[in-house]
Amino acid sequence: MITTHAQTGCRTRALCAHRAIVMLGLFASPAAFADLSLTIEQNRIDIGDTFGATFTYDGDTEGQSPDFSALAKDFDIRATSTMSRHQIINGSASASITWTLTLAPKHAGTLLVPSLSFRNERSPAAQVEVVPLDPRAKAQLQHMVFFTNEVTPIEPYVQAQLSYTRRLYYTSDAQLYGPIPAAPDVPNVIVQQLAAPTPNNEVRNGVTYGVVEQRFALFPQSSGDFVIPSVAVQSSMRDAFGQRRQTGIESGVVKVHVLPKPVAYPANAAWLPAHSLIIYEAGNSAANANVGANVARVGDAISRTIVVAAEGLSATALPNIPLAELSGVKMYASQPQFNESTDGKYITGTRTQTITWVPTAPGQLTLPAIAVTWWDADQHMTRVATLPARLVTVTGTASVVAPKAAPPQRTNASPAKRIDERHSESPLATRIFAALRSVNAVLVIIALICAGGWLISAGRTRTRKAGLDSAKQASTHAISASRASTLRPSALRLAIEHACKANNPFEARRALAAWLAARWEMPEQVSLTLVAKEPVIADLNAAAFGSRKKAWKGAALREWLAQVPVKAPSESARPQHNALPALYP
Repeated sequence: MITTHAQTGCRTRALCAHRAIVMLGLFASPAAFADLSLTIEQNRIDIGDTFGATFTYDGDTEGQSPDFSALAKDFDIRATSTMSRHQIINGSASASITWTLTLAPKHAGTLLVPSLSFRNERSPAAQVEVVPLDPRAKAQLQHMVFFTNEVTPIEPYVQAQLSYTRRLYYTSDAQLYGPIPAAPDVPNVIVQQLAAPTPNNEVRNGVTYGVVEQRFALFPQSSGDFVIPSVAVQSSMRDAFGQRRQTGIESGVVKVHVLPKPVAYPANAAWLPAHSLIIYEAGNSAANANVGANVARVGDAISRTIVVAAEGLSATALPNIPLAELSGVKMYASQPQFNESTDGKYITGTRTQTITWVPTAPGQLTLPAIAVTWWDADQHMTRVATLPARLVTVTGTASVVAPKAAPPQRTNASPAKRIDERHSESPLATRIFAALRSVNAVLVIIALICAGGWLISAGRTRTRKAGLDSAKQASTHAISASRASTLRPSALRLAIEHACKANNPFEARRALAAWLAARWEMPEQVSLTLVAKEPVIADLNAAAFGSRKKAWKGAALREWLAQVPVKAPSESARPQHNALPALYP
């Protein structure tokens, strides 16, 4: 029994080994007979015709394909199709894959389909005779499908717009193949599409053509010569003998000479070559959100939204707006906004920026004229676009003192007398109008009544109850400019806290100026200037007068209040009149 089992096991192992050999042969046979062949559909064709070239690989490709880029030297690959085959015959497996390419000769003559290498196999090379087109047939076809190119101006200036129009004409007997030609690709030239391709009809020499028009704006970045490359489309049409022929139609290259910046152009001016350029103030220049009829008060924000628009120039080429320093005025500039539009002929670039001036002293304020120098590319001459100056009458009391002004003299007068002196620095009517702008009119009247009652008793008693009442009103009504200086420091401090909690930069700034003035016994107009360099104050000013996109938060100012010294900073800490104020974002 043992012997019988052993013999049976041997026969079983032999059968399994035979099957394994068969299976190995089954999977190994395709690789063993791998080959790469080439079949040409025809060896002689007319120029403009196409032919098929089929590459066949016998074996497993593992998803790979040959590199056909070597064919691009003499042929355009119009189409590629792939077909694979797997079969098992009498236990033998085979696999093959074919790639059929539709090739169009680029020129006439004897052309070579080169040998290709794939997975250690090489295909044979093959010759194709390409017969040139008969001159009469060629002339006929060129009248049926053709391109035209138009360049304006013929010699553009460097960085100025060049308008390039490419038109494809075709008759009803012609058939076009493939996509619309792409935009030109030129080194060191910025290309933008002026308009979407538009189909149209046009009659030329008594023949009606379909037309596909493409318009592009080109901005050469350097002077000298450059070439707009040729593009091609494939078309088929019937010749005089009724035979349909397929041929490629090329647009032809276009050579352009770019002029440098003229020597006569001012050396210190930004180079702005354009067909037209204007500068203007957006909206009604005589009106402003905070200013009416060109009249403003000290501390008001006077804004001008200035727009520079250039036809035939990209928006990013427009320079910063020149701004002059003004004495007694703080200036803030927003981030510029850039935009581009087109009328189908030119690109128009625009630069928009809002400039805000905050007067710190009364008088006649002249917002200066703004001039932009540019080059007229059509008339070949320098021009200057100007935004006229604007005169604003500023009323109120100065909020900035001269750098060398003596500090306020302390006096032994009673608190009531000091309060009266502080009132004399700012007219009562002016302070009432300021209050009417900041809070509800009813609350202001109540506040003034309370403040007046406190003034009557302040000279003699200055009772704690009056101070507590004033502090309560300050925190409830967010301290207005009309009564800020009549309140005790503790009440003013509560007003700052209230404005900070409400994240109101305007009320916080008013209350802070009054609190610092009372703490250091000086005019309100001076107090903030002594701490203007503090980051938290700069942030507060930016929120009140700048163009911040984020909401102001009062937490930082509340923390900073604990660091304010008991005595006022030295005179040297005050800002100088001739210093340019920081530009808040």
